[in-house]
Amino acid sequence: MVMAETDFAVPTPDAKVRAITTGGLGRATIEGQAWRSAMMLKSFPVTIATTHFYRAAYQATTADKLAYAGTLAVTTTIMGGMALQMKDIAAGREPRPMDDPAFFAAAFQQGGGLGIFGDFLFSDVNRYGGGITQTLAGPTGQLIDTGVKFTLGNIREAVKGEETNILGEAVQLGKRYAPEIWQTRLFTDAMWDQAEMMANPDAQRRFNRIVRKRQKEFNQGYWWKPGQPLPEFAQ
Repeated sequence: MVMAETDFAVPTPDAKVRAITTGGLGRATIEGQAWRSAMMLKSFPVTIATTHFYRAAYQATTADKLAYAGTLAVTTTIMGGMALQMKDIAAGREPRPMDDPAFFAAAFQQGGGLGIFGDFLFSDVNRYGGGITQTLAGPTGQLIDTGVKFTLGNIREAVKGEETNILGEAVQLGKRYAPEIWQTRLFTDAMWDQAEMMANPDAQRRFNRIVRKRQKEFNQGYWWKPGQPLPEFAQ
């Protein structure tokens, strides 16, 4: 009983979740690896659904169901809001305005385990710039799509006589897939941004679009803007 309650308090994938995320398919098979790639990073929302959602559904009375679900929603929304603000600050953004209903919707989805899919509540791309199809395909699908666009896309542009931007796209690709830890993320991002500005003359316009898009969709500014070598207060 203690172990079971611990897994509820700290959502831990169990045999049921692993059966869903592996599809019952064998390792080292095409279909098995494809399914595992699609379900990668999605075990947390599945765990929430198979634990707390099930427990709420199996309460004895309707009042008990509503009480359990309401308590869960309120507490996870509060913690989700705190997580959102800390993530934004760690990414160089100012805290989001909390008088906006969109903030509470984002906090609810963050605390509820929607994770990256919650990005599509407010935008047509996820936090990494990928669409819903790439997100459903998982990290491997996104890597393949990005690699195809980088290689075949540039070859097609060169054959057509159009201007290519191999160096700038190579820097973006390196930044996207380079290992990083959150403690040094802003410093490494600034280094990659400076490298992109040297390789791509249109880099600053792209950074400006990112800032405007964030302001438009979330009413949120930056304390360390993309493309800047130092934060605002240090300049």
